[in-house]
Amino acid sequence: MKKTKILSVLLLCLTLSVFNCSGSDDNDTEEEFSLIVIAGPWSGTFDGGDSGTYSVIVSTNGTVTGTAFSNDLQQNLALNGTIDDDGNLDAVVGSAANGASFTGKFRATTSSGTWNNPNLNLSGTWTGTKDEQ
Repeated sequence: MKKTKILSVLLLCLTLSVFNCSGSDDNDTEEEFSLIVIAGPWSGTFDGGDSGTYSVIVSTNGTVTGTAFSNDLQQNLALNGTIDDDGNLDAVVGSAANGASFTGKFRATTSSGTWNNPNLNLSGTWTGTKDEQ
């Protein structure tokens, strides 16, 4: 009888240990990423050699479309690009011939990176967040 109780207690402890060690770690600092998670409307700002705002839609296949408003030019410019399966953005604001390239990283609810326009010798940084739907 005593051996049965000890064995039962040991099995209970082992079972609890297994369940406590499985699953996700609530202390993870990096947000989970998938194109399905980030799909939807995003907005943010850019600064540096020019400044302004942008608003885009990210599709589940990684296509990015929208507009950016340049404070220097005082006009909206087309923003088009792609996000790969790892969250890396490759986009152009304006035209491919004389526009600015935007590169960076998307996570579940935040994004950031750099931009560069070699024709005008301008560059800077950008940040954004996923908009509420």
